Amino acid sequence: MTDTSSVSIDEVRALVAERHRFDEWLIALVPYARPGTDALPDAMTPWLDSHHVFLLANHGVTALGTSIESAVHRLESCEQAARILLGAALLGGAQSLPPGEADALRQSVLSPVVVHPESTA
Repeated sequence: MTDTSSVSIDEVRALVAERHRFDEWLIALVPYARPGTDALPDAMTPWLDSHHVFLLANHGVTALGTSIESAVHRLESCEQAARILLGAALLGGAQSLPPGEADALRQSVLSPVVVHPESTA
């Protein structure tokens, strides 16, 4: 069976944004390059200054971060988004959020949590 459907990178970002607190980072879709040769790092070079996560065609995913923890967090976020998208595909396809909803969710996730005094009594 050949599936010709695809998922936009914006849908991946929106799913990641809904589930995790993170600073702004971008995902690059890197074309296939032969492993073990200079072709693979060369294929990533155009995105190194502007992206933090790299989906390597026919290879997998890799990430950059200011620490090992932040790079691992980015990888785990992408893996979780992939699981969600796979599950959605098996159930008939991912449903896009209404316009502006991903931004609203991102803002609510990144906003400080306010604890009302009466809720702690």
